Amino acid sequence: MSIGPVVRSRHLRSILEQVARLPALQRDSVLVAIGPEPTAAIEASTSADWLPFALDLDVTHALERALGPEGKHRFFREHQLASFQSPLFRALVDSATAIFGLDPGSWARWIPRGWGIVFRDCGQWVVDRTDPGEVDLALLAPPPGCLDDEIWLRSLASSFSAFLVVAKTEGEFAFVRVDRARAAALYTLRWTPG
Repeated sequence: MSIGPVVRSRHLRSILEQVARLPALQRDSVLVAIGPEPTAAIEASTSADWLPFALDLDVTHALERALGPEGKHRFFREHQLASFQSPLFRALVDSATAIFGLDPGSWARWIPRGWGIVFRDCGQWVVDRTDPGEVDLALLAPPPGCLDDEIWLRSLASSFSAFLVVAKTEGEFAFVRVDRARAAALYTLRWTPG
C-alpha cells in the first residue's frame, strides 16, 4: 500500500541540526523562513518517523530564500558531508570506501540505496557509468511537481557534490535538465580520474 511521498524524519531533523550550526544571523534567517509550524512538526517527530515529503520541499525553499542559491549549495554539500558521519550512513560510507576506494563513480552507484533509506515513494535513481570520470544519473518519477521545481532539483546536485569532497578530487555533480518524455530529472557527475 502506497502512503504517498514521504521523507524520513531523521533527514529533516539533521537539516535543522545543520541550521543550528550556522552563524547566528544566517541561522535566525533560515528558521524564520522555515516557520514555526514546519519546525515544530519536525522537532516533535522521532528519527524513525516518516513525514510528508512537502516538508522537505518547504525546508529546501526556505534555505534558498534565506541563504541564496550559493549559500543553499554550500549548506546542502556540508549537510551531506555531516550525514556521511551519522549512524544512518556511516556503515554505508565505510562499506563503499572499503569496496570501491575513493572513486566518485563507484560511490554514485550507492545513490539508489541511500535514497531508499531517506525517501519513500519519491522516485527511483538510475546510475549509468559512461566513461572514466563520467557518470550519468536520472531520478525517475519524482514526487508530483518536483520536475518543475528547479530549486529542489538543484539541491540534490548540491548534496551529492559531497562525493567529490570525500573522494578528494576535483569535479562537478550537476543538474542537467528535465526529460519530460521519461518523467526524469537528469544529472551528471564528472571528475578527473586519479
